[in-house]
Amino acid sequence: MIFRFVLLGCLCLALVGCTNGSPAMDRLEQQVRSRLPGAPQETPVPGTPPDAKTLAAVQLLIVRANLQQEQAIASRDPSAMRDTATVTHYEELARLVRQMISAGVANVRLTALEWGPITQDGDTISATTYETWSTSAARGGSDQSTDRNVYRVIREGGQWKIDGNDHPDSEPLSLTPDATPGGASTPGGTSPTPVPTDTPFGTPSTQPSSGTSDESVIKDAIQRANAAQVQAFSSGDPTSMRDTATPGYYQEMVRINQGMRQAGIQSIALESLEWGPINVSGNTATATTFETWATTMPDGSVDRSRDRNDYRLVRQNGAWRIQGDDHPDQLPTLPRGPTV
Repeated sequence: MIFRFVLLGCLCLALVGCTNGSPAMDRLEQQVRSRLPGAPQETPVPGTPPDAKTLAAVQLLIVRANLQQEQAIASRDPSAMRDTATVTHYEELARLVRQMISAGVANVRLTALEWGPITQDGDTISATTYETWSTSAARGGSDQSTDRNVYRVIREGGQWKIDGNDHPDSEPLSLTPDATPGGASTPGGTSPTPVPTDTPFGTPSTQPSSGTSDESVIKDAIQRANAAQVQAFSSGDPTSMRDTATPGYYQEMVRINQGMRQAGIQSIALESLEWGPINVSGNTATATTFETWATTMPDGSVDRSRDRNDYRLVRQNGAWRIQGDDHPDQLPTLPRGPTV
């Protein structure tokens, strides 16, 4: 989730409209400083890897929380983020969303997510991600940043909820009254790059502003399908894959999982996902992803492959479901590896 990037983006937009210091700007800067850690934290996180079912649930939780943040900005309503966060964390997120909207942010998009270590210590889980976010300003222009996120996930009322999100690689901001508007610090503390003041976020955005709601729901469906396949393969029960697939595609996924099991595959895990174009046309849609899967082979070795996926989706009874998944860059192989 884009805690650090959200705050940096707010400051960049706010600076564009402030040639001199103001009490409101000073308060926003103080809030940003209070949320940024002073130095990288390299302390190992205690715990052991969670079981496959818990791992899939936590990954899905984090992905849903990110997509809910997209929806909150697009709809100007933070309530979409309630069901994935504790009360305290939700209140912090809601404040950040309001700050972004007030600063002129039009929309945010998660364009890539890579998974780092995930460990469990009782009812607490630490999950690391490397997230790339694109932020667009209402007056035009966009900016992109990649940041390391360390989520704190707890079990609350029998459900996993996000209770916090740290950014150990972030450094304190150093702002002066004559700071160049539009520059955003990159991970590692790189100095801001001056950009023209008429494009506060640098390069003009080429992303369409329409269809944000459908795109977020489609992303959610694909991520849930990925998590469901991992869970189905681990448990041997394919029924978790029904919710995101048409009947024909569900049967195809059942055959794929069965084939991998028969071939001796021990486990599968989605390690990273990058989003390509998403196009919606009425009740049909296509979505491209670039997915890296880790497959544990019969001899215990791990095969990692990055593949392009072209999903075909249809809207059925108001819900988006996957109808097919093509791999235009992949030569046919047997047995077929994880593809959802």
